[in-house]
Amino acid sequence: MRILKHQKPFIMKTSKFISLCSLLLASLFLFDIDAQTLENTPYIEVTGKAERDIVPDEIYLSISLSESDYGKESSLIAKEKQVLKTLENLGIDIQKQLSVKDLGSNFKKYVLRKNEVILSKDYELKTASAKQAAQVMMALEAIGVSKVTVDKVDCSQTEKYRDELLCGDHIDVVEPNDNSTVIVLSDGLGSGVKACILSTLTSKIISTMMAEGIPLEDCVETIAATLPVCSVRGVAYATFTIIHLINNETAELIQYDNPHIIVIRDEKIWDYPKKEMNIGGKNIYKSLVKLQENDIFIAMSDGCPHAGIGSTYNFGWKREEIANFMEMLAPAGYTAKTLSTMLVDE
Repeated sequence: MRILKHQKPFIMKTSKFISLCSLLLASLFLFDIDAQTLENTPYIEVTGKAERDIVPDEIYLSISLSESDYGKESSLIAKEKQVLKTLENLGIDIQKQLSVKDLGSNFKKYVLRKNEVILSKDYELKTASAKQAAQVMMALEAIGVSKVTVDKVDCSQTEKYRDELLCGDHIDVVEPNDNSTVIVLSDGLGSGVKACILSTLTSKIISTMMAEGIPLEDCVETIAATLPVCSVRGVAYATFTIIHLINNETAELIQYDNPHIIVIRDEKIWDYPKKEMNIGGKNIYKSLVKLQENDIFIAMSDGCPHAGIGSTYNFGWKREEIANFMEMLAPAGYTAKTLSTMLVDE
């Protein structure tokens, strides 16, 4: 079996002092912590080959203000002014980028019961990058506005790349500080340009928030509440896997709708503990793993188990089969880079 372009395994192997990261086919991450480093200071190196990256530059956010959240009408109007000021401080041109969804009225009235009327107002904000979208989410959250969701995403160059074979997954690496490294793997819904745009948006928002020092769980909560669910298929527009390395001693794993990370410890598949959480209506798994020398972590999107489906005599490769294959290789002591190459070529 050969893993195709849109499939993204990520392999991390631990040792004592040093982290090496290699990227192959734009999606294959490899971490190898080598005990033979001359200096006992951890570092991360990224090398590899990247495919074309379609970066979304038309991201529409929905911002909702409701009297039920901020009290009487005067409080709602004050909150609206605060929102507009906050957006201007971020460099948003509110005349060009911001519009009111309901143009027929200033504040829309919702009659909940006979004698109860709730005022509400919905905005649509067009941002030019995932980074700007993330900055808007963080700034509005800071002033108590949390009803912000992604309405739609596009790229102005979509038609230019429509016929190209594009990667539907995206990986971002960010180092919030000297003692922390965060790797985000995201898989976009569908295929081609659409999937590429959605996965890039998701990974960029998470990595941008982490780079700003936002706690990981807050980032996850924001992205879980922000990403919409496809009305037709009932699944999220993008999935994600996050590996947060802390002091090269601990790995915090956050997983949403991707195949669960495979961990091989002491040359055996290890069923590490997972805590299930419901955030923004989405089931997310969290694990905290104390790293041991020669641990192997393998993260992937569902493209890996589905690799080769439709080809002659190839019916995919289940996660368990991938785990068994890597467990067989573990005793040989290969580096993460070698292991990933063997996995891709198998």
